[in-house]
Amino acid sequence: MEAGKAPCSMEPGLEWKDVARDKFASADVASLDGILYRQHNRAGTRTTIKTAVRGRVEPIYSRLAGIRATHGTARSLFDYDKVVWQSTSLLLLEAVLRSSRRDFLKQAAALACACCVPVEGSAQAKSQGPHLEFPARPRDRLAVTSYPFRAYFESVPSHGHAPSVPGVPGMDIKEFPAMVAERFAVYNVNPLLSHFRSTDSAYLESFREAVAKARSHIVDLGLPGRCFATTDTSIAAAAVRDGCQWIDIAAAIGSPSVRQHLSSQPGRAPDLDAAVSNLARLADYGGKRNVVVNLENDNATWEDPFFIVNAVEKVNHAWLRGLPDFGNSIAKYGEEGNEKAVAAMLKHAFNMCHVKEAVELDGKPYHVDLGRMFEIARQSSYRGYFSMEFDTHGGDPIAGTTKLIDETLHYLA
Repeated sequence: MEAGKAPCSMEPGLEWKDVARDKFASADVASLDGILYRQHNRAGTRTTIKTAVRGRVEPIYSRLAGIRATHGTARSLFDYDKVVWQSTSLLLLEAVLRSSRRDFLKQAAALACACCVPVEGSAQAKSQGPHLEFPARPRDRLAVTSYPFRAYFESVPSHGHAPSVPGVPGMDIKEFPAMVAERFAVYNVNPLLSHFRSTDSAYLESFREAVAKARSHIVDLGLPGRCFATTDTSIAAAAVRDGCQWIDIAAAIGSPSVRQHLSSQPGRAPDLDAAVSNLARLADYGGKRNVVVNLENDNATWEDPFFIVNAVEKVNHAWLRGLPDFGNSIAKYGEEGNEKAVAAMLKHAFNMCHVKEAVELDGKPYHVDLGRMFEIARQSSYRGYFSMEFDTHGGDPIAGTTKLIDETLHYLA
Protein backbone atom coordinates (compact mmCIF):
# COMPACT_ATOMS: atom_id res chain seq x y z
CA MET A 1 0.00 0.00 0.00
CA GLU A 2 1.26 3.45 -0.81
CA ALA A 3 2.07 5.96 1.89
CA GLY A 4 -0.81 8.21 2.77
CA LYS A 5 -3.53 5.61 2.24
CA ALA A 6 -5.46 3.98 5.03
CA PRO A 7 -3.78 1.01 6.68
CA CYS A 8 -4.69 -2.43 5.48
CA SER A 9 -5.74 -5.23 7.77
CA MET A 10 -3.66 -8.36 8.24
CA GLU A 11 -3.58 -11.39 10.47
CA PRO A 12 -2.68 -10.73 14.10
CA GLY A 13 0.63 -11.97 15.43
CA LEU A 14 2.70 -10.77 12.54
CA GLU A 15 5.85 -8.98 13.58
CA TRP A 16 8.64 -6.90 12.05
CA LYS A 17 12.35 -7.31 11.39
CA ASP A 18 15.51 -5.29 10.90
CA VAL A 19 14.72 -2.68 13.50
CA ALA A 20 16.62 0.53 12.70
CA ARG A 21 16.21 3.85 14.45
CA ASP A 22 15.55 6.78 12.17
CA LYS A 23 15.77 10.50 12.87
CA PHE A 24 13.33 13.14 11.75
CA ALA A 25 14.04 16.88 11.96
CA SER A 26 11.39 19.17 13.40
CA ALA A 27 11.29 22.93 13.93
CA ASP A 28 9.59 22.98 17.32
CA VAL A 29 9.70 19.49 18.80
CA ALA A 30 12.96 18.76 20.56
CA SER A 31 12.95 15.01 20.18
CA LEU A 32 11.45 13.36 17.16
CA ASP A 33 14.51 11.10 17.21
CA GLY A 34 13.35 7.53 17.27
CA ILE A 35 9.56 8.06 17.22
CA LEU A 36 9.41 5.23 14.77
CA TYR A 37 11.51 2.21 14.14
CA ARG A 38 11.74 1.18 10.55
CA GLN A 39 12.20 -1.96 8.62
CA HIS A 40 14.63 -1.26 5.82
CA ASN A 41 13.15 -1.64 2.39
CA ARG A 42 15.91 -3.56 0.69
CA ALA A 43 14.81 -2.43 -2.77
CA GLY A 44 15.09 1.20 -1.70
CA THR A 45 11.52 1.97 -2.74
CA ARG A 46 8.44 3.06 -0.82
CA THR A 47 7.04 0.88 1.92
CA THR A 48 3.68 0.16 3.42
CA ILE A 49 2.01 0.76 6.75
CA LYS A 50 0.27 -2.44 7.80
CA THR A 51 -1.95 -3.00 10.82
CA ALA A 52 -3.29 -5.94 12.70
CA VAL A 53 -6.80 -4.57 13.35
CA ARG A 54 -7.73 -1.75 11.05
CA GLY A 55 -10.46 -0.10 13.08
CA ARG A 56 -8.42 0.25 16.27
CA VAL A 57 -5.12 1.23 14.72
CA GLU A 58 -6.38 3.83 12.24
CA PRO A 59 -6.45 6.52 14.95
CA ILE A 60 -2.77 5.87 15.66
CA TYR A 61 -1.99 6.15 11.99
CA SER A 62 -3.89 9.42 11.83
CA ARG A 63 -2.12 10.76 14.91
CA LEU A 64 1.27 10.11 13.35
CA ALA A 65 0.18 11.67 10.08
CA GLY A 66 -1.04 14.73 11.98
CA ILE A 67 2.29 15.14 13.72
CA ARG A 68 4.05 14.97 10.41
CA ALA A 69 1.78 17.61 8.88
CA THR A 70 1.87 19.90 11.90
CA HIS A 71 5.60 19.95 12.42
CA GLY A 72 6.78 19.73 8.84
CA THR A 73 9.25 16.89 9.28
CA ALA A 74 12.12 16.85 6.81
CA ARG A 75 10.92 13.65 5.20
CA SER A 76 7.81 11.56 5.32
CA LEU A 77 7.37 9.29 8.30
CA PHE A 78 5.90 6.71 5.97
CA ASP A 79 7.89 6.83 2.76
CA TYR A 80 10.66 4.72 4.25
CA ASP A 81 8.95 2.91 7.10
CA LYS A 82 7.14 -0.39 7.20
CA VAL A 83 5.50 -1.19 10.50
CA VAL A 84 3.43 -4.28 11.27
CA TRP A 85 1.60 -3.88 14.58
CA GLN A 86 0.76 -6.88 16.71
CA SER A 87 -2.87 -6.99 17.78
CA THR A 88 -1.80 -8.10 21.27
CA SER A 89 -0.13 -4.71 21.76
CA LEU A 90 -3.00 -2.44 20.84
CA LEU A 91 -3.82 -1.48 24.42
CA LEU A 92 -0.36 -0.01 24.76
CA LEU A 93 -0.83 1.93 21.57
CA GLU A 94 -4.19 3.25 22.67
CA ALA A 95 -2.61 4.45 25.91
CA VAL A 96 -0.23 6.49 23.81
CA LEU A 97 -3.17 8.10 22.03
CA ARG A 98 -4.48 9.38 25.35
CA SER A 99 -1.17 11.08 26.15
CA SER A 100 -0.22 14.61 25.25
CA ARG A 101 1.54 15.35 21.98
CA ARG A 102 4.92 15.83 23.64
CA ASP A 103 4.49 12.77 25.86
CA PHE A 104 3.53 10.83 22.76
CA LEU A 105 6.78 11.75 21.07
CA LYS A 106 8.75 10.70 24.12
CA GLN A 107 6.92 7.41 24.54
CA ALA A 108 6.67 6.24 20.95
CA ALA A 109 10.22 4.98 20.62
CA ALA A 110 10.03 2.97 23.83
CA LEU A 111 6.62 1.58 22.96
CA ALA A 112 7.81 0.58 19.49
CA CYS A 113 10.02 -2.02 21.12
CA ALA A 114 7.10 -3.31 23.20
CA CYS A 115 4.66 -3.34 20.30
CA CYS A 116 6.84 -4.65 17.53
CA VAL A 117 9.24 -7.57 17.52
CA PRO A 118 11.23 -9.17 14.68
CA VAL A 119 9.47 -11.26 12.05
CA GLU A 120 11.62 -14.27 12.87
CA GLY A 121 10.70 -13.91 16.53
CA SER A 122 7.47 -15.88 16.20
CA ALA A 123 7.54 -19.62 16.84
CA GLN A 124 6.38 -20.28 13.30
CA ALA A 125 9.15 -18.16 11.78
CA LYS A 126 11.78 -19.74 14.04
CA SER A 127 10.76 -23.18 12.90
CA GLN A 128 11.14 -22.03 9.32
CA GLY A 129 14.41 -20.17 9.88
CA PRO A 130 15.37 -16.62 8.93
CA HIS A 131 13.50 -14.59 6.35
CA LEU A 132 14.57 -11.46 4.52
CA GLU A 133 13.00 -9.78 1.52
CA PHE A 134 15.99 -9.54 -0.80
CA PRO A 135 15.99 -6.87 -3.50
CA ALA A 136 15.90 -7.84 -7.16
CA ARG A 137 17.53 -4.75 -8.68
CA PRO A 138 21.25 -5.48 -9.21
CA ARG A 139 22.61 -2.34 -7.55
CA ASP A 140 20.42 -2.90 -4.50
CA ARG A 141 22.06 -6.29 -4.03
CA LEU A 142 25.50 -4.72 -3.65
CA ALA A 143 27.26 -4.05 -0.37
CA VAL A 144 30.72 -2.80 0.55
CA THR A 145 32.73 -4.31 3.39
CA SER A 146 34.97 -2.16 5.55
CA TYR A 147 37.89 -4.61 5.33
CA PRO A 148 39.60 -3.08 2.25
CA PHE A 149 39.50 0.29 4.04
CA ARG A 150 41.03 -1.02 7.28
CA ALA A 151 43.99 1.39 7.06
CA TYR A 152 41.53 4.27 7.31
CA PHE A 153 40.09 2.95 10.56
CA GLU A 154 43.46 1.90 11.98
CA SER A 155 44.67 5.47 11.46
CA VAL A 156 41.94 6.95 13.68
CA PRO A 157 43.60 8.21 16.88
CA SER A 158 42.35 6.23 19.86
CA HIS A 159 42.89 6.69 23.58
CA GLY A 160 45.30 9.57 22.96
CA HIS A 161 47.52 7.68 20.54
CA ALA A 162 48.71 9.04 17.21
CA PRO A 163 47.41 7.55 13.92
CA SER A 164 49.01 4.17 13.22
CA VAL A 165 49.13 4.70 9.45
CA PRO A 166 50.70 8.10 8.68
CA GLY A 167 49.37 9.78 5.56
CA VAL A 168 46.09 7.86 5.50
CA PRO A 169 42.98 9.91 6.34
CA GLY A 170 41.40 8.70 9.57
CA MET A 171 37.77 7.61 9.50
CA ASP A 172 35.39 6.55 12.22
CA ILE A 173 33.25 3.58 11.24
CA LYS A 174 30.23 5.84 11.74
CA GLU A 175 31.35 7.75 8.64
CA PHE A 176 31.62 4.61 6.53
CA PRO A 177 27.95 4.24 5.44
CA ALA A 178 27.82 7.82 4.14
CA MET A 179 31.18 7.44 2.39
CA VAL A 180 30.01 4.27 0.63
CA ALA A 181 26.76 5.93 -0.41
CA GLU A 182 28.47 9.06 -1.73
CA ARG A 183 31.43 7.44 -3.50
CA PHE A 184 29.84 4.26 -4.82
CA ALA A 185 26.06 4.86 -4.78
CA VAL A 186 25.75 1.67 -2.71
CA TYR A 187 23.40 1.68 0.27
CA ASN A 188 24.36 -1.55 2.02
CA VAL A 189 27.38 -1.91 4.29
CA ASN A 190 29.20 -4.88 5.77
CA PRO A 191 31.29 -3.47 8.64
CA LEU A 192 33.83 -5.36 10.72
CA LEU A 193 33.46 -5.21 14.48
CA SER A 194 37.21 -4.67 14.83
CA HIS A 195 36.74 -1.29 13.12
CA PHE A 196 34.40 -0.04 15.87
CA ARG A 197 36.11 2.28 18.31
CA SER A 198 33.74 1.18 21.06
CA THR A 199 30.98 -1.31 21.72
CA ASP A 200 29.18 0.62 24.43
CA SER A 201 25.50 1.22 23.88
CA ALA A 202 25.83 4.92 23.13
CA TYR A 203 28.43 4.32 20.41
CA LEU A 204 26.42 1.49 18.86
CA GLU A 205 23.33 3.67 18.85
CA SER A 206 25.22 6.52 17.19
CA PHE A 207 26.47 4.10 14.54
CA ARG A 208 22.95 2.90 13.91
CA GLU A 209 21.75 6.46 13.55
CA ALA A 210 24.59 7.20 11.11
CA VAL A 211 23.50 4.24 8.98
CA ALA A 212 19.93 5.50 8.91
CA LYS A 213 21.02 9.06 8.13
CA ALA A 214 22.98 7.78 5.13
CA ARG A 215 19.86 5.89 3.94
CA SER A 216 21.97 2.77 4.19
CA HIS A 217 21.49 -0.70 5.65
CA ILE A 218 23.69 -3.09 7.57
CA VAL A 219 23.63 -6.46 5.85
CA ASP A 220 26.24 -8.31 7.91
CA LEU A 221 28.65 -7.72 10.80
CA GLY A 222 32.12 -9.27 10.50
CA LEU A 223 33.41 -10.76 13.75
CA PRO A 224 36.87 -11.71 15.04
CA GLY A 225 37.97 -15.34 15.20
CA ARG A 226 37.30 -17.78 18.01
CA CYS A 227 38.10 -21.47 18.36
CA PHE A 228 34.93 -23.55 18.11
CA ALA A 229 36.55 -26.65 16.61
CA THR A 230 38.31 -27.73 19.80
CA THR A 231 37.80 -30.41 22.43
CA ASP A 232 39.14 -28.04 25.09
CA THR A 233 35.90 -27.22 26.86
CA SER A 234 37.15 -23.99 28.45
CA ILE A 235 38.30 -22.59 25.10
CA ALA A 236 35.08 -23.70 23.43
CA ALA A 237 32.95 -22.17 26.18
CA ALA A 238 34.79 -18.86 25.79
CA ALA A 239 34.23 -18.97 22.03
CA VAL A 240 30.49 -19.52 22.42
CA ARG A 241 30.28 -16.82 25.12
CA ASP A 242 32.08 -14.25 22.96
CA GLY A 243 30.08 -15.24 19.91
CA CYS A 244 26.80 -14.72 21.78
CA GLN A 245 27.93 -11.31 23.03
CA TRP A 246 28.80 -10.32 19.48
CA ILE A 247 25.41 -11.51 18.28
CA ASP A 248 23.91 -9.14 20.85
CA ILE A 249 25.92 -6.31 19.28
CA ALA A 250 24.66 -7.29 15.82
CA ALA A 251 21.10 -7.18 17.10
CA ALA A 252 21.74 -3.80 18.69
CA ILE A 253 22.92 -2.21 15.44
CA GLY A 254 20.27 -3.91 13.30
CA SER A 255 22.42 -6.43 11.45
CA PRO A 256 20.52 -9.50 10.20
CA SER A 257 23.65 -11.66 10.40
CA VAL A 258 27.19 -12.02 11.63
CA ARG A 259 30.24 -13.49 9.94
CA GLN A 260 31.88 -15.55 12.68
CA HIS A 261 35.54 -16.16 11.94
CA LEU A 262 36.90 -19.51 13.05
CA SER A 263 40.35 -19.87 14.56
CA SER A 264 42.24 -22.88 15.89
CA GLN A 265 44.70 -23.94 18.56
CA PRO A 266 48.32 -23.88 17.37
CA GLY A 267 49.50 -27.27 16.24
CA ARG A 268 46.06 -28.87 16.40
CA ALA A 269 43.79 -29.73 13.50
CA PRO A 270 40.19 -28.50 13.75
CA ASP A 271 37.89 -31.08 15.34
CA LEU A 272 34.70 -31.44 13.30
CA ASP A 273 32.56 -33.00 16.04
CA ALA A 274 33.53 -30.29 18.50
CA ALA A 275 32.82 -27.60 15.91
CA VAL A 276 29.38 -29.10 15.29
CA SER A 277 28.50 -29.12 18.98
CA ASN A 278 29.72 -25.61 19.71
CA LEU A 279 28.40 -23.99 16.54
CA ALA A 280 24.99 -25.52 17.21
CA ARG A 281 24.89 -23.63 20.51
CA LEU A 282 25.86 -20.41 18.75
CA ALA A 283 23.21 -20.95 16.07
CA ASP A 284 20.58 -21.55 18.75
CA TYR A 285 21.40 -18.19 20.29
CA GLY A 286 21.43 -16.53 16.87
CA GLY A 287 17.94 -17.85 16.27
CA LYS A 288 16.73 -16.40 19.56
CA ARG A 289 18.17 -12.99 18.62
CA ASN A 290 17.08 -13.21 14.96
CA VAL A 291 20.68 -13.05 13.77
CA VAL A 292 22.04 -15.53 11.23
CA VAL A 293 25.50 -16.95 11.91
CA ASN A 294 27.56 -17.09 8.70
CA LEU A 295 30.83 -19.01 8.28
CA GLU A 296 33.26 -17.88 5.59
CA ASN A 297 35.86 -19.85 3.67
CA ASP A 298 38.74 -17.62 4.74
CA ASN A 299 41.79 -19.21 6.32
CA ALA A 300 42.98 -22.12 4.19
CA THR A 301 43.42 -24.44 7.19
CA TRP A 302 40.76 -23.85 9.85
CA GLU A 303 38.23 -22.18 7.55
CA ASP A 304 38.51 -24.63 4.72
CA PRO A 305 35.34 -24.47 2.60
CA PHE A 306 34.70 -28.19 2.71
CA PHE A 307 35.23 -28.33 6.46
CA ILE A 308 32.70 -25.52 6.83
CA VAL A 309 30.22 -27.27 4.54
CA ASN A 310 30.56 -30.49 6.57
CA ALA A 311 30.03 -28.58 9.82
CA VAL A 312 27.00 -26.68 8.51
CA GLU A 313 25.42 -29.86 7.18
CA LYS A 314 25.99 -31.77 10.41
CA VAL A 315 24.66 -28.96 12.58
CA ASN A 316 21.68 -28.71 10.22
CA HIS A 317 20.42 -25.49 11.77
CA ALA A 318 18.49 -22.84 9.83
CA TRP A 319 20.44 -20.06 11.56
CA LEU A 320 23.91 -21.40 10.67
CA ARG A 321 24.86 -20.70 7.05
CA GLY A 322 27.80 -20.49 4.69
CA LEU A 323 29.35 -17.26 3.44
CA PRO A 324 31.16 -18.02 0.18
CA ASP A 325 34.13 -15.87 -0.80
CA PHE A 326 34.92 -15.94 -4.50
CA GLY A 327 38.69 -15.81 -4.07
CA ASN A 328 39.78 -17.13 -0.69
CA SER A 329 40.15 -20.78 -1.74
CA ILE A 330 41.84 -20.35 -5.11
CA ALA A 331 45.40 -20.43 -3.76
CA LYS A 332 44.81 -23.77 -2.03
CA TYR A 333 42.63 -25.51 -4.60
CA GLY A 334 43.39 -23.83 -7.92
CA GLU A 335 40.79 -22.42 -10.30
CA GLU A 336 38.76 -25.60 -10.76
CA GLY A 337 38.86 -26.49 -7.07
CA ASN A 338 37.88 -22.95 -6.13
CA GLU A 339 34.80 -23.23 -8.31
CA LYS A 340 33.81 -26.45 -6.52
CA ALA A 341 34.44 -24.80 -3.15
CA VAL A 342 32.30 -21.77 -3.97
CA ALA A 343 29.53 -23.96 -5.38
CA ALA A 344 29.52 -26.07 -2.21
CA MET A 345 29.39 -22.98 -0.02
CA LEU A 346 26.62 -21.37 -2.08
CA LYS A 347 24.35 -24.34 -1.38
CA HIS A 348 24.31 -23.18 2.24
CA ALA A 349 24.47 -19.41 1.72
CA PHE A 350 21.64 -17.20 2.91
CA ASN A 351 22.28 -13.47 2.69
CA MET A 352 25.97 -12.80 2.09
CA CYS A 353 28.65 -13.53 -0.50
CA HIS A 354 32.05 -11.80 -0.83
CA VAL A 355 33.22 -10.67 -4.27
CA LYS A 356 36.92 -10.68 -5.20
CA GLU A 357 38.54 -10.70 -8.62
CA ALA A 358 42.11 -11.17 -7.40
CA VAL A 359 43.96 -12.27 -4.29
CA GLU A 360 47.60 -12.31 -3.33
CA LEU A 361 49.22 -14.93 -1.08
CA ASP A 362 52.90 -14.98 -0.18
CA GLY A 363 53.55 -12.46 -2.92
CA LYS A 364 51.87 -14.58 -5.60
CA PRO A 365 48.79 -13.13 -7.34
CA TYR A 366 45.75 -15.23 -8.24
CA HIS A 367 43.02 -14.14 -10.65
CA VAL A 368 39.36 -15.03 -10.11
CA ASP A 369 37.04 -15.60 -13.08
CA LEU A 370 34.16 -13.40 -11.93
CA GLY A 371 31.97 -14.39 -14.85
CA ARG A 372 32.19 -18.02 -13.80
CA MET A 373 31.59 -17.15 -10.14
CA PHE A 374 28.39 -15.27 -10.89
CA GLU A 375 27.23 -18.08 -13.14
CA ILE A 376 27.67 -20.50 -10.24
CA ALA A 377 25.73 -18.13 -7.98
CA ARG A 378 22.96 -17.99 -10.56
CA GLN A 379 22.86 -21.77 -10.86
CA SER A 380 22.64 -22.01 -7.07
CA SER A 381 19.62 -19.67 -7.04
CA TYR A 382 21.43 -17.38 -4.61
CA ARG A 383 19.31 -14.25 -3.98
CA GLY A 384 21.27 -12.48 -1.23
CA TYR A 385 23.80 -9.65 -1.18
CA PHE A 386 27.19 -9.43 -2.87
CA SER A 387 29.69 -7.56 -0.74
CA MET A 388 32.66 -5.96 -2.48
CA GLU A 389 35.92 -7.02 -0.81
CA PHE A 390 38.76 -5.65 -2.87
CA ASP A 391 42.16 -7.17 -2.00
CA THR A 392 44.21 -4.14 -1.00
CA HIS A 393 47.46 -5.78 -2.06
CA GLY A 394 46.31 -4.78 -5.54
CA GLY A 395 46.20 -1.02 -4.94
CA ASP A 396 43.84 1.76 -3.93
CA PRO A 397 40.63 0.45 -2.28
CA ILE A 398 38.52 3.26 -3.77
CA ALA A 399 39.52 2.48 -7.36
CA GLY A 400 39.49 -1.26 -6.72
CA THR A 401 36.04 -1.23 -5.17
CA THR A 402 34.70 0.92 -8.01
CA LYS A 403 35.99 -1.62 -10.52
CA LEU A 404 34.47 -4.52 -8.60
CA ILE A 405 31.10 -2.75 -8.51
CA ASP A 406 31.16 -2.13 -12.25
CA GLU A 407 32.03 -5.74 -13.01
CA THR A 408 29.44 -7.10 -10.59
CA LEU A 409 26.70 -4.96 -12.11
CA HIS A 410 27.74 -6.24 -15.53
CA TYR A 411 27.38 -9.87 -14.50
CA LEU A 412 24.13 -9.30 -12.63
CA ALA A 413 22.50 -7.49 -15.53
